[in-house]
Amino acid sequence: MMNWLDSHCHINDEAFREDLEDVLGRMAENDVRKAMIISSYIEDYGFALKISHPDIVFKHSLGIYPGDVDDVDEEMFHSMRSSMKKMTAMRSERSDWIITGTRKTKKDRKRSSNVS
Repeated sequence: MMNWLDSHCHINDEAFREDLEDVLGRMAENDVRKAMIISSYIEDYGFALKISHPDIVFKHSLGIYPGDVDDVDEEMFHSMRSSMKKMTAMRSERSDWIITGTRKTKKDRKRSSNVS
């Protein structure tokens, strides 16, 4: 049996809400054992954190569109940051907000220029 990694899925999108259990079941039946859930909106990220399946390990990424950056205040940013244990990456167009997998100080974040 070969195990698969879905490296970029949007199963947290509203289009999958009604049949999410079926989607997760099909993933498991087809040997998907790890999946990176990509959230394009902050609201989708909150839902993504609730997705679980006993046979699949989920990692999370949150991307904030440049046009939405001004809508993210410090409180919202710190709320997103507090969920870092489940998050693999978070990115915005503000270079001081780039975080990848580890907790960084504000000083360290300002040194970051991109996410690899």
